[in-house]
Amino acid sequence: MKRLLLSWICLMAAFGAAVADVDVMFEEAREAGRAGRHGEARKICKEILAEAPGYVDVRLYLARLHLWDRQLADARTQFERVLKDDPYRLDALMGRVDVELQAHAWFEAVLQADKALKRHPRYPELLFRRALALEDLGYGREALEDIRLVLIERPDWEQAQDLQQRLFLRYPRYKFSADILFESFDDIDDWYDLVLQLQGRYRGGFITGRVTLADRFSTNAEQYEVDVYHRAGPGYFYFNAGYSDSTLFPEQRYGAEYFFPFSRDFEASVGVRHLDFRVDTVTLYTGTIGMYRGNWFIWLRPFYADRDSGDETSATLSARLFGKDVESHWTASIGAGSTPDADLVTPELERSDEWRVGLAWQQTLGRAWIVRARVGARSQEFATGNRDSWSLGVGFSRLFD
Repeated sequence: MKRLLLSWICLMAAFGAAVADVDVMFEEAREAGRAGRHGEARKICKEILAEAPGYVDVRLYLARLHLWDRQLADARTQFERVLKDDPYRLDALMGRVDVELQAHAWFEAVLQADKALKRHPRYPELLFRRALALEDLGYGREALEDIRLVLIERPDWEQAQDLQQRLFLRYPRYKFSADILFESFDDIDDWYDLVLQLQGRYRGGFITGRVTLADRFSTNAEQYEVDVYHRAGPGYFYFNAGYSDSTLFPEQRYGAEYFFPFSRDFEASVGVRHLDFRVDTVTLYTGTIGMYRGNWFIWLRPFYADRDSGDETSATLSARLFGKDVESHWTASIGAGSTPDADLVTPELERSDEWRVGLAWQQTLGRAWIVRARVGARSQEFATGNRDSWSLGVGFSRLFD
């Protein structure tokens, strides 16, 4: 009996020493990780798991090390290994979502977050992660609802507050805008435009109604337009339709364009505009190719104009520098050609060439206001000579939830 008891004591002592050894090794791994020596930390963790495969904290730390170094397949494997034994393990569930967020697999991230929230309903960290994925999928209103629930539980969480404001700026329920535009010419009377817009959001995108009231060429004119932005696949469609009973604007105008990303830093579009003037018909084939670099977005928009009176080409190059949020930025542009945009009026149909430059500024004020201003200059070439002008515009938007 004494010999049996002595054997049991020795066994327990050996087991305790082994546990102490792996705990010491785990601390060494964490120290290596904190010092940025992730490779060394992973090696130690794997040695521990070879001796103690059930040491869950070590496996979770190993998964995080893989995640920090963007070794996403390895991280996914380790988190899944933990969840196989304990499907309710919260830190593993959050890690599993983080893997898909890092991979930019937004739809899979939402699925993983949904699965986790079934086991831990309304848990703030999970709701926050799902909101991030929903934002990148374009489901801004759904993301806002998740953040609303997060802030009920954790009202002082600054990251959640920042995300809520970012989402509100991009996805308000309603947005009213007003802009006044002035252009001064060297040979004709000044132009004045008042543009009023009301935007409303629906589940798949948003609709904008716009009225342009113009005083040009000693003529008062109105143009009525509707824009629709509808999410589709990885990108979205833009549709436009307009009408005017004035001889200044096109009697009817239609447009469609599809915008899509084709890599992490690039996006493009392809589209068409049709302007039905009473004296001519213009079909514009257009598109964009744009590149993100840090806080910059640079894009080129060419136009090919198919007209009753002949074909023409033009293009505009723009660069935008973003500030504190998506609605705060500076934009510079330069364009050349007979139709460098789709905002033609009847007298400009006789134009043979044009160059233009512009600078625009926009800034958020508080939570729900946006103000903007822009200046520009252009020179137009007609058969009768050149026409030079400079322009100024100011405006604001009010967001509503």
